[in-house]
Amino acid sequence: MSTLSDMKQKDLYAQDIFRLIEGVIKANDDRHILTEVQEYVLTNELLGIKNKNHNTMLPGLFQALTESKFNSSVWISGYFGSGKSHLLKILSLVLQNKEINGQKCASIFAGKAKDDFELEKNILKVASIPTESILFNIAAKADGINSMGTTIDPVLSIFLKVFNDHLGYDPNNPDIAEIERHLDSIDKYTHFKEEYLKRFDKSWEEGRKAIYLNQHELAEIYGEIKSITTDDANRFIENQINNYKLDIDGFANLVANYIGTKPPGFRLIFCVDEVGQFIAENVNRMLSLQTIAESLSFITKGQSFMIVTSQNDLDATIGDMTAKQKHDFSRIQGRFANKIPLTSANADEVIQKRLLKKKEEAEVLLTSRLQKEINNIKTLLKFDGDVRQYKVIKDENHLVNTYPFLPYQFDLFQESIMALSKHNAFIGSQQSVGERSMLGVFQQVAKTYADEDIEQIVSFGHMYDGIKDVLQGNIQSDIILADKNLESTLAKEALKTLFLVKYVPGFQATLNNIAILLLPKFEVNLGEFHNQVQETLNLLEHQTYIRRIVGDKYEYLTNQEKDIENEIKSTEIDPGAPGQLLASYLLMTLSGTQKSS
Repeated sequence: MSTLSDMKQKDLYAQDIFRLIEGVIKANDDRHILTEVQEYVLTNELLGIKNKNHNTMLPGLFQALTESKFNSSVWISGYFGSGKSHLLKILSLVLQNKEINGQKCASIFAGKAKDDFELEKNILKVASIPTESILFNIAAKADGINSMGTTIDPVLSIFLKVFNDHLGYDPNNPDIAEIERHLDSIDKYTHFKEEYLKRFDKSWEEGRKAIYLNQHELAEIYGEIKSITTDDANRFIENQINNYKLDIDGFANLVANYIGTKPPGFRLIFCVDEVGQFIAENVNRMLSLQTIAESLSFITKGQSFMIVTSQNDLDATIGDMTAKQKHDFSRIQGRFANKIPLTSANADEVIQKRLLKKKEEAEVLLTSRLQKEINNIKTLLKFDGDVRQYKVIKDENHLVNTYPFLPYQFDLFQESIMALSKHNAFIGSQQSVGERSMLGVFQQVAKTYADEDIEQIVSFGHMYDGIKDVLQGNIQSDIILADKNLESTLAKEALKTLFLVKYVPGFQATLNNIAILLLPKFEVNLGEFHNQVQETLNLLEHQTYIRRIVGDKYEYLTNQEKDIENEIKSTEIDPGAPGQLLASYLLMTLSGTQKSS
């Protein structure tokens, strides 16, 4: 039997730590779907065990989907990294029961619920209903909407775009898509595309990209199909382009007509990622989404509905919302009959089971080792001051499940991300950090520790490496420059750590608390380590990377703050100036006293 001293950290894990785990959920990336479904974790929270509320989690959702209801829309909410986007993608695959390499997604998913017979049965029952799902990120699909020359509102335009694309029609030109739809309705669309390829030596999908410049190509074949002249066909197409209009009810009717071509009971589900941020800034978008959801449900008699995701804390995502915005947003959420609120606990459990699960032998050895030190470790990791106490270690099994990470790091990192987002630390569309998942960040850090000794624990500063690519350029350049100029590894880690906790509410960056975040292993001479950390902080302060604030707390300095700090340091003060200033005050006071008497 191996001993811990013979092992590296990569030897602890039940699965290869370097295997591909999609940290970014991409709607149209089918390359790793089977692995995603197979490895998906049905957490206690999703099963309703944690909050003891089956009605709002997966059991309640699948129960509702087995019934014929007009409103089956679903609102998935949660903070960064809680697993919203991943759940949305998995639901889109399971509900349409996609087959990959001969395996059905619903069967794999249902197998994860075998301890809940009712849920397992309902998953399979729902999957037997013929279904198609359209999965998309609403902000990503907004690109080019304004340049389409359409008077349709942005939210409806996006839904029409993805619906047309799903059917193989022109996603960018709804007027041209309507002509394609008509050809399809008379069973001539396939013939049209074959003729187009034959005559113009390019596919119709390629040709329609410049259709307004080559309208005669469309008119030529369309005229023949409709038994009219090319000139008449051109006039018809011109009229279609100039006068195309569509409202929400019209869109819902298009969807209903498509459903009518499918088997009885067929469902079409729009799976919309990050809808909250997109609509919350604009009341018209909010109302549009609400009306689309209601019209789809009513006109299709519940056979088409939405599943959407939204950040839980939109104030942190888009800035402070007005009271009216919050009211309007809450009202729209109320239109969605099924709600799945996710918390950080969902992400924690996924990371522990999918990424950090240990081999049986390694788990036994690690548990035995940590059991002897657990009380000392609890004391070692106790934050001082009025700082909020993050997730504490319950027992050695709890620590083994998160090792080489520490339980507090899950909550603190999530709070760090949310706070940095609120202070615009991230670039463009990554402001909500939707492009990175907690799972992706933790895997990236775990890989950097793969060849380390078992005793080495993760320093919190290494979490920076998981988000650096989506940070604003000035932040990256500051820390890259510091990396080059600082020789001390501990100083580099300390700087990244202080950056991560800079805006975290309630966290006090005292010497002891910083030392906890930088702790390299449990068996350390705490006095000596505190001295090393103090020397490191002194160095960083002297070089104006950080500053000391009230109560011996430390703070990372932004560029603007550095300029101010350097100006203060470089300002020369005449040694006699304080005395002169005091004398002038005394003189003014005496003068005032004499006048009053």
